[in-house]
Amino acid sequence: GINAEYMGHFLSVYFFSRLLKMNSVQQTRSKLTGLHAAGLITAQEYEQRRVAALNSYLGQDTGAGSGGRGFAGGRGSTGRGYGKGKGRGRGKGYSPYGPSLLSESTAIKVQPVAAHATSEELTRAFSVYGSIVSAVVNQGEPPYAYVNFSTAAEAAAAVQGGYVTILGVSGNVTLGKRRVKEGRPTNGIGLFNMPYTTTAEEFTAILNEHPGFSNYKFVTFPDGSFKGIAFAYFDTVENASAARDALQGLVIGTQNVDVKFAARMVDFGPASI
Repeated sequence: GINAEYMGHFLSVYFFSRLLKMNSVQQTRSKLTGLHAAGLITAQEYEQRRVAALNSYLGQDTGAGSGGRGFAGGRGSTGRGYGKGKGRGRGKGYSPYGPSLLSESTAIKVQPVAAHATSEELTRAFSVYGSIVSAVVNQGEPPYAYVNFSTAAEAAAAVQGGYVTILGVSGNVTLGKRRVKEGRPTNGIGLFNMPYTTTAEEFTAILNEHPGFSNYKFVTFPDGSFKGIAFAYFDTVENASAARDALQGLVIGTQNVDVKFAARMVDFGPASI
């Protein structure tokens, strides 16, 4: 049989590991309480994360299984199930682009940040994780920032720590929205995530700087207001490709604009601008 000395050692190691996990749960709960008090997460998100941490401590899955359900995220993102039971715990979210047209996010969101933080300070804080395309502070309430990396792997590495302190302000670091995958080169480019207040004059002023700009189309809501998405068309695929490359890292207002090739070739003829 197992001798008493071995059993005593086993139990001491076991209970010590459980104590470490309990301390981790308490620290997680303390952080969640702070985030909820600051208005950075909702009461529902607080409870979901608290239960997930507790289930992890108890050695239980937080899969969807028979007891949980998936919560759909933003455009086509997948939500995790928080019910107890077996299963992978993933609920499919609706995507107007279809599941195969969404790529992993190359952006991270930091909230809150110091109102006077600059893109240079954000770049210094996160450049250790990879090549940064752009960094912008948005003066919301509270202020927040987006940092765009060259690859999804770099963005994923940047969120592992969970928090970052810049100019004395500790911010929660999460992945940004997933982006639309890019297809083959065409004579059109799509500009996504533009401010809703962007005007046709502002848009064409940007595109007129690029040779071969021929025409454009704004995507609108049913009431006619701008949806933050526009397509620009060029006389050749080569000119569209040059404009796409030149517009990488474009910022309009405080928003990082995602620039991709349009899905199909279009012949609009001469622009009316």
